[in-house]
Amino acid sequence: MNIRWIKTFARAAAAAILTAFASLSIAFAQDPDRSEQSIPDYSVLKVIDVTTANGVATVRFNNPPINLVDGPMLQDLGVLASLLARDDAVKVVVFESALTAFFLARADVALLERLRGLEGESAEVSPFHGLVEAYAAMPKVTIAKITGHVRGAGSEFVLGLDMRFAAESARFGQPEIAFALHPGGGGMIRLPELMGRGRALEVILSGRDFKAQEAAEYGWINRSLPDAALDRFVDGLALQIASYDAGALARAKAAFHQVAAAEGKDALLTDFDRFVEAVQSGPATDKVRGFQRLGPETVESEKNLIELLGAVD
Repeated sequence: MNIRWIKTFARAAAAAILTAFASLSIAFAQDPDRSEQSIPDYSVLKVIDVTTANGVATVRFNNPPINLVDGPMLQDLGVLASLLARDDAVKVVVFESALTAFFLARADVALLERLRGLEGESAEVSPFHGLVEAYAAMPKVTIAKITGHVRGAGSEFVLGLDMRFAAESARFGQPEIAFALHPGGGGMIRLPELMGRGRALEVILSGRDFKAQEAAEYGWINRSLPDAALDRFVDGLALQIASYDAGALARAKAAFHQVAAAEGKDALLTDFDRFVEAVQSGPATDKVRGFQRLGPETVESEKNLIELLGAVD
């Protein structure tokens, strides 16, 4: 099967899911009948801890000793996706680890035994692929704040998130080749998209750990930061994003995926159509007209544009 077709299909599927999620998110945000009864109970999670404040959900993996991607972790990630989808107050989700040495480890090899009896070509995506796509398509901004090691399925999970930042001491790896395997949770698609064919093959075929700085240079993550600076940077970014309109964030993310899934002229048309929809939305109308009421532009007002717009009702 043509790998380009697979990538195109994956992008299109994610874009379609995200568009549906975004429409629901915008509708929920505008529904005056939404009550406190809809606030989800994150305490049902067993190996994941969640706190929420100021539009940001902090998700902390806590599955000692190595945050193995095992049955309980996969179950919690599935439940968490559902809970977050119902939490209208959350605009940004930051993933971090409660453990010092590991962010998310590889998959539990015991889970592989379930695959030995499968025959023929798959007609549907695997549960893990579906889980990763659910987070990729979520109409909330997802950010990984990585400390310690992230490998295998753990790496493939964070590859599906919107952004990835890491402490300089963090380490990244796809060790499947040492098991006589290769990545099977989306890494074969996302790694070459992020870093190119040669570097992706280096990651996949060497099986070695990569330092955070190497991962940043390759495009695996957005950037690496000094360990002491990671929290301040990521938390500040999350709060900045969460200060914006929830519907605007959902529309922007949906539009991004739709444009990425298109090609050539279709991409240009999609780009413009989604922009027109954004311009016609209520929040954009209010912001633009409020900005116009401030009067002519000045050098100082333009330099402080983001802060100025934050004060516009």
